[in-house]
Amino acid sequence: ERRPLGGECHDADLRRRRLVGQCGHVVELLLARQHLEGIGRRGPEDVGPLTDRQFLAGKVIAILIPTIGASFTIYTAYMLFVLLAVHGPVREPVLDWTWPMGFVLLAPALAAFSTLVGMAFSARAKDIRVAEHLSGLVLLPAMLPVMLVVTRTIPATPVTWLVFVTAIVVLDFLLWRMALRAFDRERAISAV
Repeated sequence: ERRPLGGECHDADLRRRRLVGQCGHVVELLLARQHLEGIGRRGPEDVGPLTDRQFLAGKVIAILIPTIGASFTIYTAYMLFVLLAVHGPVREPVLDWTWPMGFVLLAPALAAFSTLVGMAFSARAKDIRVAEHLSGLVLLPAMLPVMLVVTRTIPATPVTWLVFVTAIVVLDFLLWRMALRAFDRERAISAV
């Protein structure tokens, strides 16, 4: 049987939605388990359902922990390769302590930024593809500070990294508030 044009894309999109939905269910189950374990320690008078804030925080943490872990693992492998295999004029600038400092400060803040942008857009978008495209457009300018330092337009100093991290953390806080206001638990669970 012949499928209409674009059928494979629709199937892939449907599989992706199911996977994302299953991940959301796993996060909710883990949070519910943690909540129930906490009830056993606190007593039945503190019984209550998870708030939207707790549910959304669980989803963000479930994304951030592996993302930051993978980022640090890849960066550590890269730095070990540079330390062991690279010689000459390339090695010294790469091993300058301000670059690892910038990475350690910026990686978690940028990971939170990209996660919260995606959640804010997906909370309001009717179609997952629209959310992906809009969040991608917003994420590109977020890399501007890093590109300014990499191209040596701005020097890589501790002050530079601290200013960039402060700006991104403020944006993270604002995005958290926006994602929390836009979040609809029933739609997030039943969208699959």
